[in-house]
Amino acid sequence: MRLDIRHVRMILAIADERSITRAARRVGIPQPSLSAQLHRIEKELRMELFLREPRGVVLTEGASRLIPHLRAVDAGMSMLETTVENATHNEEASFLLGVGSTALFDTLADFPQPSGTRLQIVMSEPETLWPSLLNGLLHFAVTSELVETAERYHSAFRVATIHEEEVGVVLSPDHPMGDSQGLSLDDLRNDQWTAYPPGTTLHDTLVQSCRSVGFIPHIRYFATSEPGLGRILARKDSVSLGTPLFAASVGARWKSVGLPSVWRMVAAWNPSVLRPAVATGVIDHLRRQSMRTAANH
Repeated sequence: MRLDIRHVRMILAIADERSITRAARRVGIPQPSLSAQLHRIEKELRMELFLREPRGVVLTEGASRLIPHLRAVDAGMSMLETTVENATHNEEASFLLGVGSTALFDTLADFPQPSGTRLQIVMSEPETLWPSLLNGLLHFAVTSELVETAERYHSAFRVATIHEEEVGVVLSPDHPMGDSQGLSLDDLRNDQWTAYPPGTTLHDTLVQSCRSVGFIPHIRYFATSEPGLGRILARKDSVSLGTPLFAASVGARWKSVGLPSVWRMVAAWNPSVLRPAVATGVIDHLRRQSMRTAANH
């Protein structure tokens, strides 16, 4: 067996997704096939690339040294693919990229126009993104949510995890519990809460988590968007669930309360209508911006 660019991209997908199941969705093959391919790749390289853990996989020390070289190979091949594609298609193609939040819109506002493609960013409600993608009204969609999304797509679509964050509580800077160590939900049973409407995943997570420690949260306000949630929290008379990056974006404080929930930024696209290099460029840009924002906060 000789390694080719497909194998390079399989290894990178597993490294990025930290899950063979999600990586299989990203490269567009069944999970058992990717596992078998990985076994053959490791045998060919005579080294173990990933360690299996209960919540996914992690790179071995040897694989960590290999990854930068594989990324360089992938980048070079993507550049070659783009050059060939541009040489055979003189007409500039439209690329409709849908986002589900103002934070994502701002992150992508400075994304450079892909060569040979006219990028158009579409701001949309999160619940309309996926139907628009499936119906061909969008070529690429990215949003943030709590649940695993791979199952909702036709097998022809690719799905990639861009970033993951723990869900905790968001407090105003002067909240009396802001400096507390080992904060728990029970410590906030007398607080007012701001939440998304009933039936949304974050609302249900709040209610179920509070009930698990013996109380029903007093939800004073409801918000239907991140900007709305931020404006309500600015009143400083309520708390909410959220991520560290969201808390930083609204000038609030974030505290872990031991919730098992993870907020995942997810991208999905149809590879039959979008060049691989363009999809990879957007994903890499979002990952760099996420890491830069996390480092700043």
